[in-house]
Amino acid sequence: MADYVWFCALPRAPGLKKLKNKSLRGKWHQAVITVIAASRREANLTQDDLAGRLGWHRSVVAKIEAGERRLDVAEFIQIATALKVDPDVLFGRVLRW
Repeated sequence: MADYVWFCALPRAPGLKKLKNKSLRGKWHQAVITVIAASRREANLTQDDLAGRLGWHRSVVAKIEAGERRLDVAEFIQIATALKVDPDVLFGRVLRW
């Protein structure tokens, strides 16, 4: 608990601004879900197939692709690996979207 209190007491780094676009409908989130869905279809996988490779329920993949659920970096890497695409390549597709 003491470490948490210490961390919270740290001042914000100069020039660091809060992220303004954290919404599920933001440009970058839309790019991520579009690329994931397109890559899944390119691999001839259904949402159920991808979920099976990930050990997740199909509804999780459906919510991700529908933009109802955000991903963290670890999940993005897991999805890339399940799609048999290098995470760097998948992220490059997001940046070019």
